[in-house]
Amino acid sequence: MGSNRNNRILIVDDSEETISVFSNILREWDYDITYAMDGPEALSMLKENNYELVLLDIKMPGMDGFAVLEEMRKNEKTAYLPVIFISQWDDSENIVKGFKMGGRDFISKDTPPEVLLARVDTHLKLHHTSLIVNNELLKVNEKLYGVYEKSKALYEELTNANELKKDFLNFAAEDILNYLAAIQGYTDYIKMKCEIDDPLQKMIDKIFKSSEKISKKLNEIRDKAARESGKRKLEESHVDIGELAGEVVKQHREYSRWKRIHIEDSIENGCVVYGDRMVLEEIIDNLVSNAIKFSPPGKTVFVSISKAGNLVKIVVKDEGPGFTREDKVNLYKKYRPLSARPTGGELSVGIGLYITRDYVELHNGAIHLESIHGSGALFTVDLPVNRTN
Repeated sequence: MGSNRNNRILIVDDSEETISVFSNILREWDYDITYAMDGPEALSMLKENNYELVLLDIKMPGMDGFAVLEEMRKNEKTAYLPVIFISQWDDSENIVKGFKMGGRDFISKDTPPEVLLARVDTHLKLHHTSLIVNNELLKVNEKLYGVYEKSKALYEELTNANELKKDFLNFAAEDILNYLAAIQGYTDYIKMKCEIDDPLQKMIDKIFKSSEKISKKLNEIRDKAARESGKRKLEESHVDIGELAGEVVKQHREYSRWKRIHIEDSIENGCVVYGDRMVLEEIIDNLVSNAIKFSPPGKTVFVSISKAGNLVKIVVKDEGPGFTREDKVNLYKKYRPLSARPTGGELSVGIGLYITRDYVELHNGAIHLESIHGSGALFTVDLPVNRTN
């Protein structure tokens, strides 16, 4: 098995005998072993230290192993840390429950040393592979956002050159769609390399959906050009704004996590309006992505969807730098970058809010800003439930 000095394992069990037996076996193979004798102590150690694997007893007084795992999954640091439950071989009910909660495997307190070592080695290798794949996925995800921002910026720079619009759209669409096809193929390859129940499957699916979203953005760019030339018509249907906002928030989770920004959402049921789903999604997406783009690390973005009489209200609040008086004068003007600067090196050319207001007004809605410079910003979009032309 080679040197295991860098593989740190936490054993959690209320039995000193079990801890001693497992520790002695694993230390013989040079594993770095620490232990905790109850749930709270284990959670404290997991918070303060880094581990590659946890051996977790199910039946402990006070806080049992299931409760410990539940708390681990709530913490970003330990959410994907592999856990092997310690249980009796004939305790099928708890074994099944452990697997459903996300436990990777189980062992009994009288597991033979060679079996214990084999299972520990297997799950450490899987964990290390997952970390490598995760880093690659984060790189791909960053590229996706970079491609989207660059394609959007290119279009925005050329919108005043009407004679170049058609050539740009055809060229950009073909070039970017080819790049997206390569990314989708890459995610399929990574997916094949992961275990079926690997948590990274969800991240891979999110990246795949992000690439689909960029494809959708290209179609929106074409639609925008067509509408400005008088050819664009809204494709209207009943749209659940709460459901749509939930999808947008979900799509931005990895982006916000990368920037260490928390998204908190509050969505009421039954917030349905009559409009163009793609355009309405763009409204929410622009507000949420701007809030993340201009927020410093450690801050929170709040997204709220509610109904007030004949209106559906979309509220996006951030804890960023807010807007100056001059910003408010230029807020919805084309190509007028405002005083705030993106906190993660993203591009900003000053057209997102112009498009957002345009789309809101297409739906007979209104957009409002509340902001004091230095104290964040709150955008409210009011959309009528029953729109008239």
